[in-house]
Amino acid sequence: MKKIVLFYKKLIEPGGAERLLVNEYVEFSALGYDVDIVSLKISNDALFGEEINTNNKIELGDWNWFLSIIKLILYIKKNKQAIYLCASGHIEMYVASLFTNIKYSLHIHHPSFMSFNETDKYSLFQKKHFAKMLESNFGADRFRQIYLNMSFSKKLYINLKAFISIKAIKRSKINFVLSKYAQYEKKTLFGIDAYVLCGAIKESIFEYQVTKNFSQYNKFRHKILTIARLDENKRIDKLLHAFKEYLLIEPKSIFLIGGRGPETNKLKNLVNILNISENVEFLGFISENELLDWYAMADIFVSIDWADYRITMYESLAMNTKVLLSNETDVDRFFLDAKYLYITQPDIKNTSKTLALSLNEQPNVTYKSLKCYLYEFTWHQYSVNIASILDK
Repeated sequence: MKKIVLFYKKLIEPGGAERLLVNEYVEFSALGYDVDIVSLKISNDALFGEEINTNNKIELGDWNWFLSIIKLILYIKKNKQAIYLCASGHIEMYVASLFTNIKYSLHIHHPSFMSFNETDKYSLFQKKHFAKMLESNFGADRFRQIYLNMSFSKKLYINLKAFISIKAIKRSKINFVLSKYAQYEKKTLFGIDAYVLCGAIKESIFEYQVTKNFSQYNKFRHKILTIARLDENKRIDKLLHAFKEYLLIEPKSIFLIGGRGPETNKLKNLVNILNISENVEFLGFISENELLDWYAMADIFVSIDWADYRITMYESLAMNTKVLLSNETDVDRFFLDAKYLYITQPDIKNTSKTLALSLNEQPNVTYKSLKCYLYEFTWHQYSVNIASILDK
């Protein structure tokens, strides 16, 4: 039985990358692989309630980085024939590979120029690409000011880290990204090729039956939903301004905001300032077992945050709900042509205008046709495609 090792630096908080890893564990196991999840620290919250076999959950410890690397090296030496797929912690995997001579592949989830966490782009090694990539998407220009405000010590640290990080990326055997934008970016920045593959939904979603009662919203003609961590990068403040403009067209509409985060109080204050509290409701945290009910209830799911890929888009579409995204997102032409998906420049005027258009038009393909197309984005099909490439 072939072994696949899924390495993630620290599995602590639930998120998109963590969800991808958990679903890979489930699907690769179903395909007959022996799958280990290896991490410095593992929290059950980040496993989305999935039962992981104790023998397949390897926690290295995070209190001492050097000791963790030694443990990783020892683990690899015992499993040298395994396929290594790293979703987080490419530097740690690179260092370990120098002592074990194993090959590893990478999931690169976030484009550098759509991420505040990735810092290689500020280094001298990427200087020749920096100005060009600032023009590559609507929000990237923000990095110019961030760089100008950096201290000398911060820039020095970034360059030292980038020296290793870039080597780690270039040493990878195979790379997987989630969008054509990310594929172009990785070729530009690192000279590496990458496969564009997306997974987002379980096959069982197509048989899901809504159980939650939403009768309290029957008085509204249009129900607009967003679910996200409430932070400034999600642009929910712009959505609220755009929604206020849309209320001039259709006053019997409601904007439902799911999630929690540091911007919650600020956004609630903005709702009061805009005088739209009768048409906005903050739902707070929405548990996994209720998510699909909320998607199905809405007339449209909106998300104009800064990202090239969103699992929430596919989940909403699978529940027969339209989606509105920012034009920075890598989108499939089928969904656009089907009038199930709409994109907008993420400013107030254009978002309001596109919202009105999306709620006024009807899809021009059947839900049955939509479901057939969405099967390509199931976790099962995604894992089959990943495994076929890794096995080469």
